[in-house]
Amino acid sequence: MEAVLTGPKVAAAAAKGLAFPARRLGFGESVRVGSGIERVGFDAAMRRNRAIRVEAGGFRAALVKETNESPRKMNSAQTGPVELFVGLPMDVASARSGVNHAKAIAAGLRALKLLGAYGVELPIFWAAAQPDSDPAQFDWASHAALVEMARAAGLRVRATLCLHGSHRRPGVPLPEWVSRAAAADPDILFTDRYGRHHEEYLSFAVDELPVLSGRKPVEAFEDFFRSFRSAFADFFGSTITVLLLSLVVS
Repeated sequence: MEAVLTGPKVAAAAAKGLAFPARRLGFGESVRVGSGIERVGFDAAMRRNRAIRVEAGGFRAALVKETNESPRKMNSAQTGPVELFVGLPMDVASARSGVNHAKAIAAGLRALKLLGAYGVELPIFWAAAQPDSDPAQFDWASHAALVEMARAAGLRVRATLCLHGSHRRPGVPLPEWVSRAAAADPDILFTDRYGRHHEEYLSFAVDELPVLSGRKPVEAFEDFFRSFRSAFADFFGSTITVLLLSLVVS
């Protein structure tokens, strides 16, 4: 499960290198995962739009400060609401199968609202939105259904547009037509320093090259963005309150 917590006092405390104010969020000084105890710590924080990741075994959360103001300038006594976003499964939507486990997802969304969650994070993978190579053909039915379900439950949505696949179980590939291009020319895939190709990512080096049946990846991405904007315009600002772009799996 993934969660996002937002609140000025939390972000300010994290920025100063202080201990995670767990008691205010309902956690203890440590988090129990299975039969063991995992302490909560921070990764290095970004300078602006601060995002601090908290990891403890099977639990992962991120503290996100959604303002450009430096947290060091904030009054340490300032308080604000803590907004909790809970991540939906990576394979929650698919292009041809609709919403996976729709009844369980609907029940889970209602439970999250009762538990005080502010919203959910919806991963939108390229392959789930555009399985075919026609730039005019996108399938948003399953994602639109999920946004409607979240709105019906009284939850907000933080949508993440993923320009990649994922090797994590259950696994999400690149679109089939992109994978076929990569099979013909593996060098368009991201290659690590050991020479291994990663089938979930296109290389940044080919962004401006016509490697996808004569089209550039940036052109395909632009089609993706425009189609999303058109399909979900009615939800912006009311249900979809945050929009993120993902280039790699974090």
